[in-house]
Amino acid sequence: MKNPTRFLLALLGCCSCISALAGVSVSLDRDHAALGERVQLLLQSDGDADGAPDIGPLSRDFDVLGSSHSSSMQIVNGHSSSQVQLRLVLSPKHAGTLTIPPLQWGTQHTQELALTVDASTAGNEAASAPDSSATVFLTATQDQTSSYVQAAVVLTVKLYAATQVSQASLDMPGNADILVKQLGSDRQTSESHNGHDYQVVERKYVLIPQRSGKISLKGPTLNAQVQDPGAGDAFDLNSFFGKAFGSAPFGAMMGPARQVHMSAKAIELNVLARPATADGANWLPAQELQLEESWRPENGALHV
Repeated sequence: MKNPTRFLLALLGCCSCISALAGVSVSLDRDHAALGERVQLLLQSDGDADGAPDIGPLSRDFDVLGSSHSSSMQIVNGHSSSQVQLRLVLSPKHAGTLTIPPLQWGTQHTQELALTVDASTAGNEAASAPDSSATVFLTATQDQTSSYVQAAVVLTVKLYAATQVSQASLDMPGNADILVKQLGSDRQTSESHNGHDYQVVERKYVLIPQRSGKISLKGPTLNAQVQDPGAGDAFDLNSFFGKAFGSAPFGAMMGPARQVHMSAKAIELNVLARPATADGANWLPAQELQLEESWRPENGALHV
């Protein structure tokens, strides 16, 4: 061989090219979950990642609640290696054996994974129809199911918890058919259900329908961290709801916790049109209307 050194350098260059090719992998943080719990899916590319992975196929069985991205590079003895990670927070849409399908990342595909989702513990079922085993559940009750267009309907949402809850957020968005506005501040109480004591956070909303006819609105959605049953000691009301709905301060660190994502039942309204007899220029549907006035000063002469 005329130039063994040149051949060796070329061979090393080929090896470097091979090591730079991206190898993709995927993993779940667990293979079993309860309906309403979140799971984390980690996508990893070792090498030069080509664009972003296609996560569209996940929408069949999962809601993607969040994502985070990280990348790193190492140089050891003149050789470089890179790694890209995409972490997804998923919420199963239904119970059963769900499939994480192969996801395309550049020219490669990840392997298929399976997740078993149990419907018997906390989740959407517990949110709408709590049973004796539910440690956390959510209810939504409207003061009327039939109303006139632009008349106020009061919705009362309650979070029941028999264990410690923190980092809780309650989402109650409106839509083009209904305006939604929170009424007042949250109220904390305690109640008993099925022989179990629950701490309760209550929040009220006013719903104002913008058109007549049958209207449906997605129920309120809760995202929270819930302490596993049996972890931790007794606690008072203030420390129990550590930042529940962004309110009371958290008095002590919470023990082992799991993520919970649940929704109460949908809101159904039968909205009546403005009556033909209400032919005035203004329309103000209300069960009670009060008009008050005050003058300052109350006594004394007025000069115009």
